Amino acid sequence: MRLFALIPWLATSVGCVIVVKDTATTPGETGPSTNETGAPTETGDTNTGDPDGDGDGFPASEDCDDGNPSVYPGAPPVCGVSDANCDLADDGQIHVPSAAPTLEEALATALPGGRICIESGTHLTNAVAGKGVDVTIDAVEPGAAILDGAGGRALTLTEDAVVRVEDLVLTGGGVMAEEADLSLTRVSWSALECIGSNGSCDGAAVWTAETTLTMTDVTINGANVVGAKLGGLLHLDDGDLFIDGLTVEGGTIASDSGTLQGGVLWTTSAALTASFVRVAGVAVDGPGVNGGAAYLFATDATLSHWVVAGTMATAEDEVNGTAISMSASSSAVAIAHSTFTGNSAAANTCRGGGLYGVTVAVTVNDVIFSDHIADCSVISGTAIYSTGDDPVVTYSDFWNNLGAEEFDGFPDPLGAGGNLAVEPGFVDVATWDLHLGAKSPLIDAGDPAILDDDGTASDIGAYGGPGGSSW
Repeated sequence: MRLFALIPWLATSVGCVIVVKDTATTPGETGPSTNETGAPTETGDTNTGDPDGDGDGFPASEDCDDGNPSVYPGAPPVCGVSDANCDLADDGQIHVPSAAPTLEEALATALPGGRICIESGTHLTNAVAGKGVDVTIDAVEPGAAILDGAGGRALTLTEDAVVRVEDLVLTGGGVMAEEADLSLTRVSWSALECIGSNGSCDGAAVWTAETTLTMTDVTINGANVVGAKLGGLLHLDDGDLFIDGLTVEGGTIASDSGTLQGGVLWTTSAALTASFVRVAGVAVDGPGVNGGAAYLFATDATLSHWVVAGTMATAEDEVNGTAISMSASSSAVAIAHSTFTGNSAAANTCRGGGLYGVTVAVTVNDVIFSDHIADCSVISGTAIYSTGDDPVVTYSDFWNNLGAEEFDGFPDPLGAGGNLAVEPGFVDVATWDLHLGAKSPLIDAGDPAILDDDGTASDIGAYGGPGGSSW
């Protein structure tokens, strides 16, 4: 389940997954239920004197530590527990700084598949994980261990390194990976700042090339980035990117020279699958801006359950795609179950208040475009601007996109394909609570071939469709 506590321009996400096992039973027997780790939760058979003292689903006769619910046969590794899965083998943990003084030293001695446990506190680091490294870097206490890059990269991956980072806070720098495999789970950035010039701050949080990057429940709070050109926070060059939960809250991203391409995210020659992404209240600025939230170049992308709200794009010349900009032939982008609202642009020329596409095959389904504002001398497509290929737009809503015609470069989709032009009826726009109110005309108005979690026809917007009610 994902829950958001919404305040103006901000949102915080917390994610969890509940796994339920279907255990076969015979008449007269009751199968065990499961807890969130997938372990049975039914206690041991008290009739035989074999209780389950810690409630993890395994009786004392099978559990190597019946006083710790994180320890049971088959359990995942846990920092601070040497044998969480009861296989009598050490889990290969290295604690920093009590066992290894620095993350660098821990990486140098970690066994393949091992775990580095970062103890609570702030740790200055510019560690490098190179060839042969296959390790998980975790926090002993989630959220209490901070890696501080002190203005540089806190962690760099090279030469086929495989690194999983979990439950850590990063500050003072980001992560870089080239020809590697990087996974970030429940990782957050606090007070991220990069002041540079001419692209030196590209990918201030994560910069990758020829890398597989997986992000799950990642949060970036109030970043201040000056000197970015290709992705102020996330830069992906030639790789695969999987996102399941990303929140970007507030902050300022600027280019000091040249067009800023992708205020938050920039991709090229990539494959992108991204869901449950929220970008709220981010200010972007530069001589030009292509994609206030994201710029996708030569990228095949599947985007679902996105919210881009309150992006403020300012440029001397052009703003193309206040929310998302896409270009290059031979790429396809599918956008579904998303909400783009309240984004604004100020420049000489503005194109595409929600989406801007050039020679890209774009499909849009169950998406809200509302309340976009353009303060520009020349305005084209306050909702969608597209040239080269006509986007396929179905079961979407367009409302109060001001300044010019809502669509430019392709036929107006309203009046066909289930598209609407009605006020969305959000719960509270002032606090960016963009769930649909009880009387919203967009409830059950989406694609009838797609069902909401309650089994009814999908709602239009970011909280409709499969999984839409869970964040």
